[in-house]
Amino acid sequence: MLTLVQASGAVTAADENQWADAVRIDQWHAGAGRERLYLIHPVGGDVQAYRELASALHPDLGVWVIADPALRLPELTNISVDERAQLYLKALQAHHPDGTAWRLAGWSFGAWVTQAMCSLLKEDCEQPLLYLIDPPAPDAGHELAQIGEAQIQQVFQREFSARRGVNTATSTASEDASRYLQSLIVCCQNNMASMAGHQPEALLRTPVRLFIATQPNPYGMGSAWRIADLQRAWQGLLPHMSSWEALDTDHYGIVAAPWAQVIAEMINADLSSIKG
Repeated sequence: MLTLVQASGAVTAADENQWADAVRIDQWHAGAGRERLYLIHPVGGDVQAYRELASALHPDLGVWVIADPALRLPELTNISVDERAQLYLKALQAHHPDGTAWRLAGWSFGAWVTQAMCSLLKEDCEQPLLYLIDPPAPDAGHELAQIGEAQIQQVFQREFSARRGVNTATSTASEDASRYLQSLIVCCQNNMASMAGHQPEALLRTPVRLFIATQPNPYGMGSAWRIADLQRAWQGLLPHMSSWEALDTDHYGIVAAPWAQVIAEMINADLSSIKG
C-alpha cells in the first residue's frame, strides 16, 4: 500500500484509493496500433507543452498522455515522485494492450517521473525506450523546492497566457482563467515539494535518449552545472544512454519549435528502425 506525503494529518486508505481512481490516460493520436508513446506531465501538471512535439511525430506512432490528476481534483493529497511513478506505472500497465511496443517520454519533472517508473519495472518486464527531455539535474531536488509562489506564478502565468489565449473581456472567462492558473500553481508547488530529497535511480537495463538544453534556465535553476559534468553525472545513472543531444535553447524552448521537431525526428527515426 502506498504511503502518501501530507503536510499535516493522517493519510487514509480513502486518500490512496482516490489517487488510484484519479489517474487518467488520454489519447492524442491512435497511430497504427503497433507502438505507443506515453508522455508524462511536467511540474505544472498540464500536458499542453507537448503539443508541438506530438504534432511532428510519425502518424503510425500512437500518442497518449498523463496529466496531473490534481489539475482536475485539487483536493488530492500530495505524493512523492516514487509514489506517483508507482501509480502511473500501474495505470499504464493496466491500459497498455498486449503485443504493442511502448515508449516513455517526460520533460522537466516528467523526466524524473518516467525515470522512476522505469526503475520500478521487474527484471522480466519489457523495458521501454525512454526519452528524457531536459530533466532537472540529479541533485536538483533541494534547489527546486526553494522556489517561492511568486516565481512559480511568473513561470506559469507566461505558459498559461501563451497556450490558453483566454479572453479576459468577460468575467466568466477571467474567472475560469484564474481558477486554472491557480491549479497550475498548486500542482507546481506540490510537485516541487515532492522533489525535495528525491534522487533519481540508476537504470541498469533501460535504453535512454537524453535531450539537454544548453542555455541557462530563464529563472536561474541549475546554473551551477557545466554541461560536460552534467553529462557524466547522467551517464553514471544511465549506462544504456544511447545518445546525449545538447540543444541550443533553454528549459522552456526545448519543447517549442524548432527543437520539438528535432526531438520528434529522433523519435521517428527510432520507429523507422524498429519497423524495418
